[in-house]
Amino acid sequence: MTTHSSAAATSDLLADLLTQAEGDLVAATNGSSLCAVGRSATTPAVKYAEGRWVALRDVARGADGRDGTPADALSRVSAEWARRGASVRTRTAGEAWLAYTTGGTDALDGLRRALTEVAGDAH
Repeated sequence: MTTHSSAAATSDLLADLLTQAEGDLVAATNGSSLCAVGRSATTPAVKYAEGRWVALRDVARGADGRDGTPADALSRVSAEWARRGASVRTRTAGEAWLAYTTGGTDALDGLRRALTEVAGDAH
């Protein structure tokens, strides 16, 4: 696989994961906006899905070609989410914040595993 096709595969993978995370978020909110859900009793499932989507969107924004490769963006975003998660655990934040950061870090871990598989398939 050439560098260009590898980059395209990575971009496609990220887009697919982001679409899946968005679908999961819509399902978790029953199609309601996050603002509407936020005014009601927000469940950890909604915050987990939101965290997944936000983390993947952060990588996609950082991997738009102007700010390095998707792997570079993943590294930066993962470090940021690790700090965020540590802060949430340190200050014993509520269940919603814990679910949010767990969703984000789980999504980033999944993306890292998938990118490793894509890189392995390229050889």
